[in-house]
Amino acid sequence: WPDFEVSAKKISYFYELEAGETPDGIFIFTPAVFEKILEIIGPIELPEQDVVINAENFYSTVQKMTSEEYDKKKNHSN
Repeated sequence: WPDFEVSAKKISYFYELEAGETPDGIFIFTPAVFEKILEIIGPIELPEQDVVINAENFYSTVQKMTSEEYDKKKNHSN
């Protein structure tokens, strides 16, 4: 949602469903910020997803994982 307040509420809702606790706050970053961070710290292994995210594949990998390869039933809001 382009409205940050609406988006933050949805993010909080899904986090509560998954983690069982309410986040203290929501921060947003553009993909470019994460790419820069990955350039500095190096790749991050996500063994449960069988993927390594780095600065070069961050955007395409996260886009695929969040738009195509997610549990649609689990992430359905009422």
